[in-house]
Amino acid sequence: MAHQKHFTNGHLGLSGSVRALAREDIEKGDIVCITGYRKKSPIVSLAESRIVKKSTGLLFVSQNKVGSGTGGNFLTYMFFEIGADQNVKPGDAVNLTAKGKWKFKKTKTSKQVGIVVEGIEGELYALVAPQGSY
Repeated sequence: MAHQKHFTNGHLGLSGSVRALAREDIEKGDIVCITGYRKKSPIVSLAESRIVKKSTGLLFVSQNKVGSGTGGNFLTYMFFEIGADQNVKPGDAVNLTAKGKWKFKKTKTSKQVGIVVEGIEGELYALVAPQGSY
């Protein structure tokens, strides 16, 4: 199954990014939601598809690995190159599963947070844009 830790190249969507404190350890490419506020800074936690509707609804993608209690940049979208070993095509969904992770496989509780897009030379990318409407 595809998972963001397998993707090393990322294009950053800096429009609408937020600097926030991490409530827990967060990996690059994880999806987070704002869950609190402290000393003029939002606090983010890993998003889970089953509780997203109960959250603020503001979802972001982690630009880098961020340790618990430290600050990081969280973006409105990121592109991740998809390896040839993945069985996906343009238009396929990118879904939020548990604990901030995204995969191509849809489950009963998953929420779509992106889409597979094609580059100029036929290469495939996962556009992870959790603020989008799909």
